[in-house]
Amino acid sequence: MYAVDLIPEELMENAVAIIREDSREYRVTGRSRMQIEVKRAITILEARGLAHADITIQYNSFSRVSNVKGTLYDSRGNKIRDLNRREFADRSFQPGYSVYNDTRLIETDIYSNQYPFTVVYEYTITLSVQKLNFVWTPVRSLEIAVEKANLIIDVPDNLGFRFRGVNIDQAEPEITTGHRNRKQYSWSVEGLPAKIRESWMPRARHIMPYVMISPNEFVY
Repeated sequence: MYAVDLIPEELMENAVAIIREDSREYRVTGRSRMQIEVKRAITILEARGLAHADITIQYNSFSRVSNVKGTLYDSRGNKIRDLNRREFADRSFQPGYSVYNDTRLIETDIYSNQYPFTVVYEYTITLSVQKLNFVWTPVRSLEIAVEKANLIIDVPDNLGFRFRGVNIDQAEPEITTGHRNRKQYSWSVEGLPAKIRESWMPRARHIMPYVMISPNEFVY
């Protein structure tokens, strides 16, 4: 599934890492409750891309992180091992800062001297606030290609929100009606080649795809 030779050749060009899969589902389960399911798989092609093997998950007193796991695969897609609990460091967002802040971070620091390899992460965030106010960015950095990424927002059909797609082919979401009076809004991107830094190139926000999400009303 994560074998390097399955990556389209055009995505290898200029890339130090390739996002094989990035799936994010936001599910509003109540007026002030939401759950986010994340799965991210990234193949690191060389040492210059090693920093992209790590994740940072932010949480606070209004959110809870669960089901965190990670798995390493070799260049042939064979499983090397599961990450152990000690490899997910949990620390304060502002250690030693005098003003109280309950925000914390769960972070990894993956090291490997054999390339390419793939790391797959999965985790769940449960929020006690409805927070449909974010920007979905399938790729944030230069020299990173995307094989497949998707965003799903699952809400009651009477809950509206605003959105705007920028630099993305699918500016409008695909909307499907599910059971129990719910709707799913989904965006996806596939086959995005890596961009390289060039003289006088525009800022990333002018060339990278993203979707802005905001609520029609704030719920506390």
